Amino acid sequence: MKIYFILFLTLFLLGCSNKTVTIKSLQPSQISNIRVHDVILEKFINDNINQTNYIEEQIVNKIVENKRVFTLKPTYKNVDAIITGEVLDSSIHFSYYYEDDVDYTRCVEFEYKDKKRSDKCLRYKKIKIPCERKDYYVQTKIDVLDYNEIALFSKIYKGHKQNIDCNYNRRFFTEYFLHVNRVKNNSTDPVNLEIAKDIASKAINDISPHYSYTKVKFFSNFDNKNYPDTMIKSFENIVELLEKNLTNIAQEKLIILNEQLNSSSYEVLYNLALTYENQSLFTKARKYYFEAKDICTNNEDLVLIDNAIERISVNSYNNSKAKSQLIKK
Repeated sequence: MKIYFILFLTLFLLGCSNKTVTIKSLQPSQISNIRVHDVILEKFINDNINQTNYIEEQIVNKIVENKRVFTLKPTYKNVDAIITGEVLDSSIHFSYYYEDDVDYTRCVEFEYKDKKRSDKCLRYKKIKIPCERKDYYVQTKIDVLDYNEIALFSKIYKGHKQNIDCNYNRRFFTEYFLHVNRVKNNSTDPVNLEIAKDIASKAINDISPHYSYTKVKFFSNFDNKNYPDTMIKSFENIVELLEKNLTNIAQEKLIILNEQLNSSSYEVLYNLALTYENQSLFTKARKYYFEAKDICTNNEDLVLIDNAIERISVNSYNNSKAKSQLIKK
């Protein structure tokens, strides 16, 4: 118990010390040789978990940059791609075990004073609670073919969820039963359907331009403590805005603060760059990142700035590639 508490406390303190903002970036489809817009969807093999329907739902509702990514066609005529696949597995794996616990309603050792038993309990009865663990698995193979049935994309998606139910009132298992694992194949359990829905979302993201969301650390304190109190207070207010992911409002205040400080704070410059990066304004973001790098003397903070410069180089390229994929032929 002490180990878990220390681990929790460590993670909590790390979470408090590392302030982050969520950066939204546009990523391209993994199909790079062809623009996929007009598609036909074939019924998946062995599909008893609505995998085909979930894929169709994602195709029809996929909108990026206010543009509909796909047009679902009823026939094979003039299609860019054929989406097909197979449900390889939809199962539930059952396993059973006992979990140790304490029954605080049953005292097995009381405290004695002057040879008389008091109401204070020194030790409660240890008990074993029967538990059932369910592991839900789904595997789906998804293929994207061109009109001539040449593979453009192929991937096996695997999903897993787990549920543990420990119940005092459950009938106690025999020793034999504890060592027997049961498997239910071709499951249509609601949890398996949820996994199939998650797989559909991931698959359509892979074959179309999509948004990704990354948590990025920002500066929440000045390295230089000699700034006026009014500037420090202003920066603290901006930090609160960034914590709430109100990057547009934070940007306006950062511009003013940067002017007041005559671009002397790398923390302000870096945070300002971060807000432009979130708007996919990579030229402005790069400018402020480099200005922050030029005046930063803290080695640890320099690593953060260098990582940001490398990140926007990749995201800038991906953004351009994704936008080109959104242009219809």
